[in-house]
Amino acid sequence: MSALTCKLKCLICQKEFETNCRFLRYNNTICKLNKLLVEQKKIPVLIITKIKDDIVYSIHRRLGKNSENTGLQAVSLTCPESISRCIFRSSTEYQELSNILNDVIWGVKYYLQSQKTYVQLTPHDISQDQHPLIRRVKEEAAIGTVKNSKKQVRKLRYPHGEVIIEWREKKDIDSKKNICQTGFIYIHFFTGKKYFQN
Repeated sequence: MSALTCKLKCLICQKEFETNCRFLRYNNTICKLNKLLVEQKKIPVLIITKIKDDIVYSIHRRLGKNSENTGLQAVSLTCPESISRCIFRSSTEYQELSNILNDVIWGVKYYLQSQKTYVQLTPHDISQDQHPLIRRVKEEAAIGTVKNSKKQVRKLRYPHGEVIIEWREKKDIDSKKNICQTGFIYIHFFTGKKYFQN
């Protein structure tokens, strides 16, 4: 393929495509996933509010005070309906998630001694780090690559500074081939720490 080849990019998720055909197929799929099905029943507001509260609680549980709670984190909740993959990647989208979850501090947890742990939805900023261990973890995450056993470099599945929400189905099969299955939503995000003045 020529180095002059122009790649098409989705304006929403920034995914790149090498051919117009693949780009159009992707857009058609996204349009289908964003339409409410005729047979789909409306979920009561009380249940939606409870699900949002569960998501915020689960995220806050991962915003710990210790240095092991810095870097890539994941939470999961049962969700029988499949959803498309959602990507949030800027400070304006932090506000959008605040609106969706009806909680302005969904991604921040404050501690004594002038500390806070937060979900990062902005580019990596090393100058905010005071603790050398936290700085090292964040520097490794910011590189966006890992080395496997063959010393080949590959891109991380969850880039630094993004919140990625995706749905997966899990199955459990016993010795008599009985199957139990359900769906889960997984929320992947990076956390950081900040020391602030009173």
